[in-house]
Amino acid sequence: MASIQHAIQTIVECYPMMTSLPKRLVPTLVGAPGVGKSSAIYQAAERIVAENDIEPEDFSVVELRPVTMDPAEIAGFRIVENGKTVVTEADWFPQTKYGVLFMDELGKAQAAAMNSLSEVMLDHRIGTRALPAGWLVVAATNRLSDRAGEGRIPAHIQDRMLTIDVDLDIRGLQEHAISNGWYDHVPIYFNYRPNFVHHLDAEGKGGTPRSWEMVSNIKKADLSPEVENTLLLAALGEEIHADWCAFERVIDKLPNIAELIANPDAARIDYTPDISYALMGALATTMARDPGKASGVIRYLDRLDQEWAFTCMTDAERFSASFTEKGDKVKPLSSAKAYTDWLIKHKDVFIH
Repeated sequence: MASIQHAIQTIVECYPMMTSLPKRLVPTLVGAPGVGKSSAIYQAAERIVAENDIEPEDFSVVELRPVTMDPAEIAGFRIVENGKTVVTEADWFPQTKYGVLFMDELGKAQAAAMNSLSEVMLDHRIGTRALPAGWLVVAATNRLSDRAGEGRIPAHIQDRMLTIDVDLDIRGLQEHAISNGWYDHVPIYFNYRPNFVHHLDAEGKGGTPRSWEMVSNIKKADLSPEVENTLLLAALGEEIHADWCAFERVIDKLPNIAELIANPDAARIDYTPDISYALMGALATTMARDPGKASGVIRYLDRLDQEWAFTCMTDAERFSASFTEKGDKVKPLSSAKAYTDWLIKHKDVFIH
C-alpha cells in the first residue's frame, strides 16, 4: 500500500520512461473515496513540468470521466465526407506537445466506454490519431469494497493498468494543509483525532481529505454561525461534526500564543492532554511560519515533559520543510539559532 506522496513520486519518475515506450501501461491509483487520488494526479503533473524542463504553455492535463461518456465521444464520430467515412477528432484530444491524459473514476465506466479507451491506454492512439509522444496516460478509481459505484474492471483493461494501491497519509495531508494555507485548526485536529481524518459512516458521510479541505474553506469564509454549523454538519456527518465542535471548544481554552511566546517562563503548563495536543500543534505551526519565534516556544517546551516537546518539534520541522519545498517566502526552521541549539542538545534522541 502506497502513500499519496509515494504515488505522486512514482508517476513523476515514470514519466520519462513511459513517454519513450511504444506500448505503455497506465499507472492507476486505486483507493478509498476522497483519499486524494485526483489531487495527486494534478500535483504529479505540476512536478513533471518542473522536473523535465517543460514550458508550461506546452503542457496540459486533460481529464476524462468515462462514466459520463459514450464510445463515440471517446473515439470520435463517424461522418461521411466527400463520399468517404471519416472519424472526427474527439474534443478532448491533446493539443499540446506534452501532457497527462487523466481517466478519473475508471471503474464506474460502462464496458463499451472502457473498450473505446483500451487502444489509447496501451497504444496511445485512437484509430488513426496518435497522442503526441510527450503524453502520459494515467487513471484513478475507487475499490469495489468502497461501495462507491465501481464495477469489476474487465481483464483486458486490467492488463493495461499498473495498479498502485494508495492509502491515507496523515502526515503528508498535514503538510499539504499547512503549506497550502488551510484553516489552522484542521491539521492540528489530525494529531488530536487521527482515526477521524478518513472515516465514513454507513451512509458514506464523514471525514476525508476532500471534506476536510471543505471544512477549511467553510471556517475561513465570513459566514454566520448558523450557516457555518449547517455546512460543517453537511461536510462531516453527525459523529465527526460533534467531535470537531468539541475540539473547537478545546482550542478556545488555549492560552494566547503571542503572550506565551513573549513570557514563556511564566506561562501555565498544567493542561489536560486534549488541550496539550492542540497547544503543541499551534506552537509547531507558529514556529514553522515564523522561525524567529522559536526561542520563546523552546523556552516554554523546556518546562514540559519532553515527550510533548519532541512531538511539537517534530511537527514544526515537518511543517517548515513543506513551506520550503513549496517555495514560500518563509525562512527554514534551521535558520533559528534556538532551534539548532535545541537540536544539538537533544540530537541523540531527536535524530534517532
